[in-house]
Amino acid sequence: MTTPIEPVPMCTVEDVEARMGTTFNDADRLMISTGILDTSALIDLEAAWDVRPDPLPYLFSMISAQVVIRWFRNPEGYRSEMAGEYQYQYGGASSLGKPSLTREEKQQIARYLGQDGITSVAAGADFDLCERAQIVPAFRSRTYWG
Repeated sequence: MTTPIEPVPMCTVEDVEARMGTTFNDADRLMISTGILDTSALIDLEAAWDVRPDPLPYLFSMISAQVVIRWFRNPEGYRSEMAGEYQYQYGGASSLGKPSLTREEKQQIARYLGQDGITSVAAGADFDLCERAQIVPAFRSRTYWG
């Protein structure tokens, strides 16, 4: 049986307060700190590192705080709401009640880690250029090799 790993926060409640320009009451602070732990776990999963760097680069603290703020301001994931004849629309099952990373945030993480989408594929070790078949014009029905 393995012991569950305790999540390590990437930012603090004070970071979120500073970005929002406000101070939170105790209930909101508890909600924010839980959101920070959830967001930190998401970012760790996205980064897929074996060991988190110490000290943590500022980019990850910034992304963590941004995700928490977005989630705190809209915890139910509404995309649309109308007071007139009561109409609302959820952002989809992926955004209901939980923090989530946007495509741009995932790209920022990938770019920082050097995974910006431009990669080269290495040929296997058993691939030998000398043994490959060559396409050459035939000379009097003979092959290139003779």
